[in-house]
Amino acid sequence: MKNKKVLIVLGIVVAALALCCISVAVFSMLNGNSEKETPVAEQNNGELIAGEKVESSAPDPITNTEENAAQETVEEAVEESEPVEESEPVNSTGVVGQPVESGGISLMVLSVNKAKSFDNLFSAEEGNTYLDVEVIITNVDRDEAPYNPMYFQLKDSNGYEYTTSMTAQKPSLHSGDLRKGEFARGHVAFEVPESAAGFVLSYEPLVLFGGYQTTKIDLEQQSSTPAELPTLSFEGAAQVGERVESGGIAITLHSVQVSNSISIFTPEQGYVFVDLDVQIENVAREEDPYNPLYFQVKDVNGYDYSVSMASLEPSLKSGDLMKGESARGHVAFEVPATATQLLVSYEPMVLFGGYETVRFVIDIPAQ
Repeated sequence: MKNKKVLIVLGIVVAALALCCISVAVFSMLNGNSEKETPVAEQNNGELIAGEKVESSAPDPITNTEENAAQETVEEAVEESEPVEESEPVNSTGVVGQPVESGGISLMVLSVNKAKSFDNLFSAEEGNTYLDVEVIITNVDRDEAPYNPMYFQLKDSNGYEYTTSMTAQKPSLHSGDLRKGEFARGHVAFEVPESAAGFVLSYEPLVLFGGYQTTKIDLEQQSSTPAELPTLSFEGAAQVGERVESGGIAITLHSVQVSNSISIFTPEQGYVFVDLDVQIENVAREEDPYNPLYFQVKDVNGYDYSVSMASLEPSLKSGDLMKGESARGHVAFEVPATATQLLVSYEPMVLFGGYETVRFVIDIPAQ
C-alpha cells in the first residue's frame, strides 16, 4: 500500500514537469514567431498574404524606378531645351547719338570735339587738349533726379581717368534737379593728353541711397541713325505778373527786360541780358532762405543758364526771411540772342528743406 502511494506521487510530479516543458516550448515558439517575420518570397510562393505586416530595409524597387525615370526626363529636357538668351546688362556701353537708359535716367551724347581753349579764357596745358562733350540728361522714371557736370568721368584706352574740367564750351551744363520727363542739355569738358584715345564717358549721380547705376558711352562709336532731340515743355508754368505760392513761400515775377548792357557789363557776342524783377515772400515757414543763385533759366532746347554777375539796381540780395517777411530785387541772366522763350525756375538749395520748384515762362522779343 505504501509503495502504491509513492508511485502515485511520482506520477503526479512527472506529469507536472511534462506540463511545464510543454508550456515553455509553446511560449518560445510563439515569441520567436513574433520577432521573426516570414520573408515575402516564402509566403504563399512570393505573394503577400493579406493581413500580415512585412517589413524590409531594402529600397522599394518601384520607387527607385520612378525616381530614375524622372531624373532622366529632367536631364533630357535640359539637353534638348534651347539656350536661354541673356538679357543685356543695365550698364551696357552706348554710342554717340543714341540715348542709354540706366537707373531711371537717360544719357545721350550729341557731339564730341577737341579744343585748345574756350572763350580765350582757359587754355589746356602744353601737350594736352580739351575734349568737349555735349550731352542730354533726361529723367525717365524718377520723381526727381539731380544732375551735375561733376557726375561725369572719362577713361581712355590705357585706363587713365579724367574728371570734369572747370571750363567747357557754351552753353555749358549746369546743375539742378529734373522732374519726371524733364531734361537738361549742355557741354562738359575734360583736359586730356593729345595722344590719348579710346575714350569712354561714364555718368552716375553721386547721391547717397539714390540707387543710381553707371551709364557708359563709347565716344569712339557713332550711331548711324541719331535719335530725335527733345524740346522743353512750358506746360503748367506761370506767367509774368502772377503770384505763385508753393511749399510755404510765394514768388512773383513782376517784369522782364532785355538789354545789350547793364552798367559797365556787356554780354558775350551773340548773347543778351535778360533781367527779372522778382519778389520772394515767406508765407508759412518759421524761416526761409533766399538767394539770387536759387534762380535758373532754361531755353526750349534744354540749355540752362545761371545768374549773371550783372543786374539792374536794386539787385536781389541774399538772407533769411521770417514768417510774413518778403524781399524784392533784380536778377539777370546772359542768354543767346536767338532765344524766344525761357523757363524760369526758383527753388532754395536747402538739404531736407521740403521746397518745391516754382516755374515761370517768359517770352523774349526778337532782337
